[in-house]
Amino acid sequence: MTEDRLTRIEETLQVLVVGQAGLLAGQNELREGQDELRAGQDELRTGQAELRTGQARLEARLDKVEVGQEEMRDQIAQIAEGHGALHAAIERGFEMLRAEIHERIEPLERALRRRD
Repeated sequence: MTEDRLTRIEETLQVLVVGQAGLLAGQNELREGQDELRAGQDELRTGQAELRTGQARLEARLDKVEVGQEEMRDQIAQIAEGHGALHAAIERGFEMLRAEIHERIEPLERALRRRD
């Protein structure tokens, strides 16, 4: 072989060695990136699980609120019914009282009119 050709082979070999080192460095960077992605996936899974747990808690609280609202509506309806019944009873009581007063005053008024 000629010296010129041997020099070119050595230069090419050197370029290949440098290229191989670059490829190895790139491969290491890719592995580090994969590790970061895996760690990110784990964090996402953890976050997703926490969100699901929080959502379940929120739904349970909403259910309790809805039950509480239904109970409150029922109680308000009972109060309204009681208020209506009480109002009707008071009205009947006043009517009875008026009637009783009228029955007692009527004879007195007649007696006073006769006297005059």
